[in-house]
Amino acid sequence: MSDRLGAGALSSLPSPLPRHTHRKLKPGRTKYPRKSKESRTHSVHPECHKRGVRQSVDLVNATGEATEDGSTLVPGGASRAVMDESEQTVPLDESFRETLMHHGREFQRYAVENGVYLAPVDEVEVERLQMMHDVFQLLFDRLILAPVPSPRRVLDCGSGSASWVEEVAEQYPECEVIGIDIYPYRDPNELPPNVELQIDNLNQASTFPSNYFDLVQSRTMAGGIDRDKWPNYLGDILRILVPGGWCQMVEISFNVQSDNGTLTENHALRVWSQSYMRCQEPSKDPRAPLYLQDWMAQAGFVQVEARCLPLPLSGWANNARDRAIGAANQENVHRLLASLAMYPLTQLLGMSLADVQLLVAQARREADNPALKAYFRVYVSRILPLGRGLLLARPCLRAYSSAAEEDARTDPTPSPPSPPSPPLFFKLRTDLKEAMWRKDVPRRSILRLVLAEHTRLSKRDTKTDRPVDMEAQLLGLLRKMANQGREAASSFRAAGKEDLAALEETQVDILEGYLRP
Repeated sequence: MSDRLGAGALSSLPSPLPRHTHRKLKPGRTKYPRKSKESRTHSVHPECHKRGVRQSVDLVNATGEATEDGSTLVPGGASRAVMDESEQTVPLDESFRETLMHHGREFQRYAVENGVYLAPVDEVEVERLQMMHDVFQLLFDRLILAPVPSPRRVLDCGSGSASWVEEVAEQYPECEVIGIDIYPYRDPNELPPNVELQIDNLNQASTFPSNYFDLVQSRTMAGGIDRDKWPNYLGDILRILVPGGWCQMVEISFNVQSDNGTLTENHALRVWSQSYMRCQEPSKDPRAPLYLQDWMAQAGFVQVEARCLPLPLSGWANNARDRAIGAANQENVHRLLASLAMYPLTQLLGMSLADVQLLVAQARREADNPALKAYFRVYVSRILPLGRGLLLARPCLRAYSSAAEEDARTDPTPSPPSPPSPPLFFKLRTDLKEAMWRKDVPRRSILRLVLAEHTRLSKRDTKTDRPVDMEAQLLGLLRKMANQGREAASSFRAAGKEDLAALEETQVDILEGYLRP
């Protein structure tokens, strides 16, 4: 575990950007003084009206009357914005703020009634989301995982507490940073002036123009995106990226694991995981984090670098860094176990409030138990889109070995044996090891990418009955990647980026070396 969580877990990523230290405001202080006295508010794109998002919210009964399930509707403001089709966005309709009270927690009425998102939206949850952001900062040691030194426009899908949006805007004051979520968690006046917060249902088609953003982040969206909407969601991200734009995605698999294998099906943590994932299955896909890399490839992204990082639920790890990450995550986990499960387990599984509270209390004790060494898996991907002009070769490593146990349980059918590996495969493996030892970054990166893609194709082909010439497959893959590299080098040179063009040409030479007789 300590090796998988160590500082080298993301060592192949670019050097960390400057760390941001979170500063809490003193009561009554304004963090971002404004030249204008005009107050900012959330906005909604006019297309939201056309596709029914706003209309469905306008039907809210704002009387505060009790609903059939015993929940109480908290009325929002009565004001209604007038839509101007010539505007990019319109002011937020206050009915988006209307919430249902359920066992003492507030949930957005629109999100619950439409099955979009079943977690609370109150101040307690905002604090938890900020804790989760701080944990991610400790885990990744940076805000932006992709090499985007000076972004002009950045989008955060599922911005939540807007912590990531706020810190990116502080680091890049000339960058337009947009956060989009289903609920207005934060007051825009508390954020830097280059931040805009928008409200939208990301299961619907994106209203942003094509070729618009330098970077798109999607973080912990598996609980909000419908299982049949992932292709459209990823396709929209591809469309709105500028040529050469980047995307980074972070998802958590809530199927809790144990580093020493002591967690059994009878433990409350495992019961919590299975119950929560079962609630998601009718409309969401709780295993989406495991499939994300393949879905991205199907959507048209290439050069997908994926990592699977264990995230300890408490400070049980041996080394100081991992122990600090777990300790910082402990309070977040305590709150998460209650907030994510409260509505689904009581409303969808029919559990009583007392039973849910007992399960959560037991799960918290087990999460804190250092003997169980419990952790969630965090799946991280950063992606460069295909055909967007700039195809910088990146290592593509499917670090999903820690998911093997879960996959074996859910799919007991044994995979057919893989065909014998060709001699070229062994040469590539040997050269990769030597490149790692010599710290030859261009050769190491391109060989990792070749071998990872070869492994993916081999796994796909073993599921069919057709014979496969593995040597020919490898040679074809090398030719394809060499052609992509040449195109990328030309694009970089046309854009005046000689250093990147030179790197591409170096990697093309490496690939062509294996194609020569």
